[in-house]
This record gives sequence, C-alpha cells and structure tokens, in this order.
Amino acid sequence: YDNGEITEDANEEIDKLMNKVSKFYDLTNNGYINKDGTFLPEVVVKKNNIRDFTGYAREQHMMRLNKGLCDSIAGLAFVNIIAEFEHITSHIVNLAEAYVGEK
Repeated sequence: YDNGEITEDANEEIDKLMNKVSKFYDLTNNGYINKDGTFLPEVVVKKNNIRDFTGYAREQHMMRLNKGLCDSIAGLAFVNIIAEFEHITSHIVNLAEAYVGEK
C-alpha cells in the first residue's frame, strides 16, 4: 500500500458490492414502478447475498491487515465503506417493504 490507499483487492470488493447494491435498488425500484409486489421474496434473497458478501469482504480485509498489506487508515476507510453499503441495503429493504405494504 502507498500512503494509506485502499488495496486493489479491497477496491474490487467495493466495486462488486456497489454493483450488488445498485442491482438491489433497481429490483426494488422496478417493482415499485411496475406496481408489482411479487418482487419481495427476491429482495430477501438479494439482501442475504449482500450480507454474505459484506461478511466475506470483512474476512478478506482482516487477512490483508494480518499480512500487513493494508494500513490502519485505509482499513478504517474500507470498513466504513462496507458499513455504509449495509445501511443503504437496510434502507432499500425498508422501501421494498413499504412498497408492498409490509411496513
């Protein structure tokens, strides 16, 4: 690492997570636009998939830290980014449930 930059592997994990969350939002938004409440079961599956991936990303992060491939500042940024994607995912779930009248 150079000057507290996030590693290439961490950047790839963030990109994958961003893609997953973006598709998750699209699923929910399309269900709302099309007034199709049948998308909720898929929301649960995708939410769990995102949760599993964030767990994987954290495990990979810990391995990078333990190997000295990542410094503490970059590591803190990475963990915060992952946490924010988890918050976004929770908000999307809330929207999906509101769209179909479950909240």
